[in-house]
Amino acid sequence: MAFLHPQAFEYLRKAHERGRLGHAYLITGPDGSGKAALCEAICGLVNPGFRRGGALGAGGDVVVIEPESKTRRIVIEQIRQLESTLRLTGGGDGRKVGVIRDADRMQPQAANAFLKTLEEPPGSVLFLLLSREPQQLLETIISRCIPVPLHRAGGGAGDEAQEAVFPLLEGYFSSGEPADAGSAYGLARRFLELLAAVRARIQEEHAAELEAEKDRYARTTDGGWLEEREERLQALTESRYVERRGRFAAALTAWWAGVLRAQTGAETAGARLEAAQRALAQALPSREVLARIERLDELREHLDRNVQETLAIEAAFLRAFGGGGSAP
Repeated sequence: MAFLHPQAFEYLRKAHERGRLGHAYLITGPDGSGKAALCEAICGLVNPGFRRGGALGAGGDVVVIEPESKTRRIVIEQIRQLESTLRLTGGGDGRKVGVIRDADRMQPQAANAFLKTLEEPPGSVLFLLLSREPQQLLETIISRCIPVPLHRAGGGAGDEAQEAVFPLLEGYFSSGEPADAGSAYGLARRFLELLAAVRARIQEEHAAELEAEKDRYARTTDGGWLEEREERLQALTESRYVERRGRFAAALTAWWAGVLRAQTGAETAGARLEAAQRALAQALPSREVLARIERLDELREHLDRNVQETLAIEAAFLRAFGGGGSAP
């Protein structure tokens, strides 16, 4: 049974009051289901000094790791650092919390190291694993965690990427202009502008985190932490951007998949189709729609291999949007 995140928190709050909170929870669910919000709420529940709404992981008793490289993998050094930090004596009166965001992105060596930590957890540490794809985790890790599956309110609501990409494509095919190489190039430039805005928002969030940490630690440290933290946030910015870019690329494929659903009569209330998608379903043969989906799947593969972003996107858009696809 999947919960809305407020329901899940109430369940965990009652367990905490009875002294029956476990030592490891696997919080799963799609984007928008509230995994991060539930994680923050649990941290505040077990650690009175945790500041809700602040930079998760900035406090000494709440330690967070997540993918920090272009490959978006959690490496064994991060797991070792997590365990080392959590074994240090804390200064607060709450329970220490180790948070692993995108836990399914652990490299095999990292996953095996974390499994040993789960088998012999340090002190009274609480582990919170967040994942959209828990099936990618080791079965032995899953079996040692209490599952907390979440679902989105409203069931079929679109995510950030689809909410940005779908209107862009709807406008493109509803404009009445021919879908040629020139218009496809212009569409690619608008898509790149969406991605640039995503990167800028991530950079702003991390700059705010750094400023908050400067205020907190500047008077109590020698300042050596600052350079290290700046380097970490730069790596984290790139990692989060790559992850978000992948969602935007997936939204392109999802839009064309809607056209395919319209051709097969598989439209549902949870997957409302736009007028341009229905028009294209009538104008294009299924093999053409499938070919465009393949081109966009190739784009996602190229981006995963760190092919130069602008060139990969422009080439893919010329093939997926550049001909034969103007809505009647």
